[in-house]
Amino acid sequence: MTITYGTPLRAAILDAAAALFDGGSLSLFGGTRVGSPAAPAPANPIAIVKVPLQAYRPALEGEALIAGDWTGTALRSGDATWFRLADRSGALRIDGSVSGPGGGGDLILTTTAITTGEVVRVIACTLSGGVG
Repeated sequence: MTITYGTPLRAAILDAAAALFDGGSLSLFGGTRVGSPAAPAPANPIAIVKVPLQAYRPALEGEALIAGDWTGTALRSGDATWFRLADRSGALRIDGSVSGPGGGGDLILTTTAITTGEVVRVIACTLSGGVG
């Protein structure tokens, strides 16, 4: 048998993990994603988004949805294909795929075709409870 977690414990674990990214940063990149969040990211992100001081809403039914507006200004033009979400120190990181609405990415933008100087808006970057 496998250990399972009750819903309140799953929510508490997810909320604790989500809170690590409060006030952190989200970098958007084009091209092929690096091998793991431990690998250095490219030095030229398409955009950097400042994550709000409360990054996520409280977890509900195994998911934490973004809180507030996740927006930033594009540093350069390009097609966003992957992201790196980091805590304030940059030490704790999550990498994932990027898509536009309906594209099925881990992070959803209003558009993945980004132009220098435009406002980049994150629609969704849901964390889900991967325990029990």
